[in-house]
Amino acid sequence: MVPMRFEREVRSALAAGMDVALELRHELVGPEHLVFGIAKAFPDELPREVDIATLRATLASVSEPRADQGRQVRYTGEAKRVLEAAMEAAAGKGRASVVLGDLVDGLRTARLGAESSARVFRDAGLEPAFATEAHAPDQRVDALEYIQVSDTSGLTYYDQIAHCIRDAVASGVLVPGDRLSPIRVLAERLGLAPGTVARAYRELEAEGIVLTAGAAGTRVAAPPRSDTRSAADRLSELVGLMRPVAVAAFHLGASAEELFEALRMASDGVFSGDSSP
Repeated sequence: MVPMRFEREVRSALAAGMDVALELRHELVGPEHLVFGIAKAFPDELPREVDIATLRATLASVSEPRADQGRQVRYTGEAKRVLEAAMEAAAGKGRASVVLGDLVDGLRTARLGAESSARVFRDAGLEPAFATEAHAPDQRVDALEYIQVSDTSGLTYYDQIAHCIRDAVASGVLVPGDRLSPIRVLAERLGLAPGTVARAYRELEAEGIVLTAGAAGTRVAAPPRSDTRSAADRLSELVGLMRPVAVAAFHLGASAEELFEALRMASDGVFSGDSSP
C-alpha cells in the first residue's frame, strides 16, 4: 500500500500516545497507547466518555517501566498493523489521507495481548476484533468469532475459512457490502500464512460470494438477480450435494427421519428464517 498522509488530528493523537509511553517509561507503544492518545487529545471521537486519569492508571499496568531510560520507544507490531488498517480504511473510502475516524476503525482490528490492554479498550467503549455493533457497510469490520480453523478438521485451512464465510453470508451474519478483514490481518489472527487466506478469498470470489475491488478491499457480493438454471437442474445439483450426506448418515446408523430433522436444524437462520426442508 502506498503510504498516506496523516491529518493533523491523527498526528496529535499519535503524539499523545507516544508521550504517555515516555511518561510511563514504557519501551513499546501498543494499540492501548493509541487509544489513550485519542482520549487525551480528542475525547469526543471515542464511543464512550472516559476518565483520563483512570485510563492512564490502567495503561500504567500494561507493562513494567523500563530500567534504561535511554532506550528508544518504538511501536509494537500490532500498533503498526492498526496504522496500516487505518490507511486501508481511508483508501476504502476514496481518501488520500487518514483522518481520526480511520484510526478508530483501525483500532477495532487490534489484537490485545493482556487483560490490562483490553480494559483500556473497554473503558473507551471500543470492542476490538469482535465488534458487533451496526456500521455502515463501508465501515464494518467483520466479526471474526465465526471464522475458526482447527488442526483436527478433515478440511484444509483455506477450505475451513471459505466454509465459515459461506455460512456467515447464508445466515445473515455478513450482508452484501460488508468488508472482510484484510488478508494479512486475518492470517495473523488465525496463525496462518497469508497465501492460505488469499486462496480462500479467491475461491469465494470465483463462486460469486465476494468481490475484490483494489483499495476498497474484499466485500460480500450482492446475490445474483436471478438463477437462469431450471428447477430440474437445481434439484439435480442439490441431490449431488446431499447424496454424500445421506450415505454418511446411513453409516452413522441414523434413520431417514433423523436425517430430515438434522437438515431442518442445519437450515435454521437460512432461507429468511424458513427452516422447513
